Amino acid sequence: MKQTDIRNLILYFSSSIHIARVFQTKSQTLYQHAKKMHQFLSDIFKELKKIELTISDNHLFFNDERASVEMGIIGRYRSLIHDLKTLSIGSILFVNLPELEEIVSFLCCLGMNLAASKHSFDEIAASLQKEGVKSIKITRIEDSNQRDGILRSIRKEALSSLLESISYLKKITIEEETNIFEARQIVRKFTELLFKERSYLIALTIIKDIGSYTFNHSANVCILSIAMGIELGLSRKDLLELGIAALFHDLGKIDIPGDILNKPDTLTNIEYEKIKQHPYLSAERIIFLKGVEEVPVFALRGILEHHIDYSGTGYPDISSKSPTLFARIIRIVDSYDAMTTPRIYQNVRSPFEALKYIIKSKDIYDPSLVKVFLDIMGIYPPGTIVLLKGNIKGVMISENEVAIVEKGKVSKSAPKEMTVLKALSPNEVDFDPAEVLAAIASDKHSEKDSEDSS
Repeated sequence: MKQTDIRNLILYFSSSIHIARVFQTKSQTLYQHAKKMHQFLSDIFKELKKIELTISDNHLFFNDERASVEMGIIGRYRSLIHDLKTLSIGSILFVNLPELEEIVSFLCCLGMNLAASKHSFDEIAASLQKEGVKSIKITRIEDSNQRDGILRSIRKEALSSLLESISYLKKITIEEETNIFEARQIVRKFTELLFKERSYLIALTIIKDIGSYTFNHSANVCILSIAMGIELGLSRKDLLELGIAALFHDLGKIDIPGDILNKPDTLTNIEYEKIKQHPYLSAERIIFLKGVEEVPVFALRGILEHHIDYSGTGYPDISSKSPTLFARIIRIVDSYDAMTTPRIYQNVRSPFEALKYIIKSKDIYDPSLVKVFLDIMGIYPPGTIVLLKGNIKGVMISENEVAIVEKGKVSKSAPKEMTVLKALSPNEVDFDPAEVLAAIASDKHSEKDSEDSS
């Protein structure tokens, strides 16, 4: 689906509802806008068999892919989401190309219901049926309890997938009979979860101590790389290849002696040369897996080039003056996760400090990709421990959600006006943010919420 089609559909859909809301009749102006919508839908149906618009976590999805919108239409985009949520509409399915009159009736019905003092999903559905609108189906947005249950289920799945990915990486380093297909499944699962609940999955990357550093770090880099790929609008095929490159980018480090990897003092030249071999060793690890013939060259180049700077310097020396997109993405998230992880040979940085360093290092990181990374992470990235107004402490889940921790227990109740004062280090609190993330995905936490509200 072309981005221009999505852009135009959002523009005319949102403005058409507004027109119908104002005039509350099938006006000539509404017909003109409906003709435009019909045209865009017709163009899209040339490529697709159905079109489904779904609202999830204040985002609009087209056939399960999150809409990427430019700043010029962000107002219309948010207005459309707000209007649909007001009408309790969770999804709109165009089962086939509707007739022009169906589109007009549909838009008029939504606009007139928005203009009413009370909004009823059932009345909208009945009106559409009465008007003979058969090609457009609507479903009700889930109620809060159902939505919370779905969210917990997704978060459980995300935590489980993280653990599975680390277990897989460990397995392929000790077993001979392993293949690439399980890795592809892991990347696909991460991709689907990022579409559904991006902030929580990104928050899970604050977990740094599951198994060895290399395995945990590789899984984290995989998640963050795919998130960047989604934001850039990469195809599913490219996201799969990017995820594979990110998952395996550092796996060659297991072939380097631990006393070199974890040496607290300055490395000798010989030791540093061994470290610089790990991109080659990582590529070798993936090459010997069964099914590697399905791994494209760009994924292998992403592994080989992930320590080559945006300026062309770095290692290994493979005469690559311009690293590939995959390598430039992994370069950013690899550094970010490494800097925010406690290591014996370096002081850990806060997410804010790591982002600040990345912004300043324009010769190392692609500035255009850094901007994308910042848009994803925000000032306080998901998983950051924060201090809120009123001396309340918690863990950022998304820009609209903070898991509040009181007396060592997670509380769902957040202040109505959430004001973040600053980020805190783990040393400044008496709780483990990883345990907080696990708690908000559990049914036990749900039961506690119900008790608190009763």
